[in-house]
Amino acid sequence: FEEEDFTVDEKDTREENRKKISCCMLMTNKGAFFALMTMSVGVANVTFNLGYMSTQIVALGFDENNVGYVYGIQSFFYLITCLALPYTCEEAPRKLMFLSAVFGLTICTFMLGPSDLLNVSDSYWIVIAAYPIQGIFQTFVFIPIIPEMIERCKVSLNIVEG
Repeated sequence: FEEEDFTVDEKDTREENRKKISCCMLMTNKGAFFALMTMSVGVANVTFNLGYMSTQIVALGFDENNVGYVYGIQSFFYLITCLALPYTCEEAPRKLMFLSAVFGLTICTFMLGPSDLLNVSDSYWIVIAAYPIQGIFQTFVFIPIIPEMIERCKVSLNIVEG
């Protein structure tokens, strides 16, 4: 299209729609901030135990040579769920996916260690069972997060695509 193909009103509308989404907009938008907070829960869940969990699994009686497979199974399930997500949960509301992910990651966090308070045993099989489930729920956090934040800002700023 050439510039002269548009009327003056259409040209003004296009200029209004060229607003850029900044970090400040992401932090002040309620929906985008909710998505960022959900992502922070997912990141904390992924990273908080990487430094010490391998020694804990060995201390619980798991073979030291196979600890890497425990972390690998989490990544494998994350990859499989990433590939399946567009075919299974395309129409699901993103907030529902975020909430289910936060609750699922919370349950997996409780499964990661022995606890007298929650009556969780100190066997390594329950710890190992938590990792694939974490991989599945991490997909519900990290894959739809960026489109959700951008969409929330576009709605609040009345930005149209195209």
